[in-house]
Amino acid sequence: YQARALEKKIFSGGNESMAAVAASIASQAQIAVIQIKQLAQGLLPFELEANGLIPALQTLATRISTTYDIICNFVHKNDIVINDNNLALNLYRIAQEAANNAIRHGKAQHLTISLASENGILCLSICDDGSGFVGIDTNHQTISGMGIKIMQYRAKQLGAKLEFLSRSEGGTEVRLEMRMV
Repeated sequence: YQARALEKKIFSGGNESMAAVAASIASQAQIAVIQIKQLAQGLLPFELEANGLIPALQTLATRISTTYDIICNFVHKNDIVINDNNLALNLYRIAQEAANNAIRHGKAQHLTISLASENGILCLSICDDGSGFVGIDTNHQTISGMGIKIMQYRAKQLGAKLEFLSRSEGGTEVRLEMRMV
């Protein structure tokens, strides 16, 4: 607000170029506030506790699309009810990390987050059209990086199988499968 007030004061004084600088500062500050709010929402996914995993993943996909100006879709098959908050949070965090990795490292422009449950098996999948894992042996899970190690740890804690798969059409699929109890 002070930058906007400064802009008006400088402009009324007749210095349009300095007023433009003040306007730029105000705009950048406003963008930073929006980004901080989005970051805070990602750190504490209120949607998850309030409404459950499916709405939280939908909100995550929408936030990714808006923040990074890419296409991010969320799809789900069957009515999936997860009453275990720990399970829901870990699934959300795995989806969040996989999406962030696809954007940051794979330069993905299209992501699909999907959640399905069939025959007692829950499947969370994050597919992207990015560059994939270049030069890394995904079959032997020798992938380095803290985010991937944390995803592997979370999956292990859930008793789930986590795979990093190269897609034939390009990009990567991070797939988690686990038996529902």
